[in-house]
Amino acid sequence: GSNLSLQVHPHTGYIREHFGERMPQDETYYVVENKPGAKVFLGLRSGVTREAFTEVIRRAEQEGVPFDISQYAKAWPSEKGALYVIPSGTLHCSGANNLVLEISATTYWYTFKLYDYLRPDLSGKPRPINAQYGLDVLDMSRTEDWVGRALIPEPMVVREEEGGTELHLGTNPQMFFSVNRLDVRTEMQDDTDSRFHVLALVDGKQARLRSVQDPSFTVDVQYLETFVVPASFGAYTVEAVGEPCQVIKAFVKR
Repeated sequence: GSNLSLQVHPHTGYIREHFGERMPQDETYYVVENKPGAKVFLGLRSGVTREAFTEVIRRAEQEGVPFDISQYAKAWPSEKGALYVIPSGTLHCSGANNLVLEISATTYWYTFKLYDYLRPDLSGKPRPINAQYGLDVLDMSRTEDWVGRALIPEPMVVREEEGGTELHLGTNPQMFFSVNRLDVRTEMQDDTDSRFHVLALVDGKQARLRSVQDPSFTVDVQYLETFVVPASFGAYTVEAVGEPCQVIKAFVKR
């Protein structure tokens, strides 16, 4: 498909003051599939000023003048299996020819669009833009040098065992959740430890979740299905059915 809208999300103070919400909208992109040459736009290019960026956004919204987002947003190569961390206030969008899993706080409707390529809605009118809100919360200090260091982490091995490997993909001090991945060769055990887990099968045809306390309780999950393991569930196993699989695990940090 085409690029998502160029957007930004509100931080805690702003979303409380203006919308009465109690948490910000921090999120991540996990690249499930892509095509050669695909990009992820994350952060501002070095040297972009607020005045120049505000003016091209204003002209697009009010006068219908398009602009090239790559002159303002930093384009990073999209890598399958990579996590791009997007704390609130960070300019971002997924580029064309990406299939991304968005892992986000639940206040998903607070997406402030700065530019949507002048695309019309189903009635033929320009799709709504939230430029003033977006510019209010846009953190101009998040330029490409900082983003490359802080928001595109290298996976780290958390544990290695016979049945598979668990990798920590990333988080950010500003965010209340973290993202890991289970690379399951045969079977791996995990434990909610009083925190719910949100799991998604991102590679492989099928996985089977089984309760350790009650092995008769199983759930079969197909490719790209997402499921929640309640905090009270305790120990469970993830079995790769037919072939190795990869399962994203998102959870609230302590």
